[in-house]
Amino acid sequence: MARMGIGAAWVAVLLSATGWAAGAGGLAVVDMARLIESHPDTPAAEDLLRKQIEEFELEQKELAERGNAMRDAYRAAREAARDEALSEAGRAERAEAAVAKGRELQAFEEQYVETVRLRQDQLRDQERRMRLRIVGKLVARIEAYAREAGLSLVLDSAGEGISGAGTVIYADGALDITDAIEALIREDAED
Repeated sequence: MARMGIGAAWVAVLLSATGWAAGAGGLAVVDMARLIESHPDTPAAEDLLRKQIEEFELEQKELAERGNAMRDAYRAAREAARDEALSEAGRAERAEAAVAKGRELQAFEEQYVETVRLRQDQLRDQERRMRLRIVGKLVARIEAYAREAGLSLVLDSAGEGISGAGTVIYADGALDITDAIEALIREDAED
């Protein structure tokens, strides 16, 4: 806790020493979450991800149905191995068949778990890559705006700090450039 207080004091000293005090014009904030949400590429990225999720859910359902059928076949084979009407040799033969079906089922279930894990990882990775592509475009636009406006520092007002509070606790509305960046992104999309 004391460490965070010292860090905040250090930042305040740096800001005042370099002329970045409130109203100096070299500092701005932007709501990255809002910019990501309103970016023209976001709906297409979300649609693609939604389609991939639907495909995954269909694949998962088909695999689950296959697993249920294998489970039913295994149970039936076990029951058949207990049939008293069969000879000892007949029951032993069916017991071997049941064991084989049990191994197939176990292998399938292991493969099912691995497939689901792999697909979930792929979906998370796809979502991360799509978000990074959009964020990359936003950061480039914000950097260009900051250079043109003579800004020295732009902070993300939507970010969350280690304490769970925002990384920007307070910023005067005059420092917020989110609307300006949104307008530029809309212009860029129209071009």
